[in-house]
Amino acid sequence: MPAALKVKLSIEEDKRLLEISQKEATGKRVKHRAEAIRLSSHGWKVAQIAAYFEWHEQTVREIIQRWKQNGEQGLYDLPKQEDRNNGRKKT
Repeated sequence: MPAALKVKLSIEEDKRLLEISQKEATGKRVKHRAEAIRLSSHGWKVAQIAAYFEWHEQTVREIIQRWKQNGEQGLYDLPKQEDRNNGRKKT
């Protein structure tokens, strides 16, 4: 069984994640990731968060790991890479 993952947030981090999750301009995926981090900090287990969002547990673990490694930047998707053959974007 994988080790339990839990996030500890400062008051400022928790407020910032709440702002991100409530901001209209924020994408749905980022909002959900911010909410998942907050739920973890409030004592929810990985399995509970996964069930709530209908995600795989591994997805929740990856989100938590990205938060621990990159902080707020870990909530956002990386830019899509261009086609390496000729520099054109895939369509």
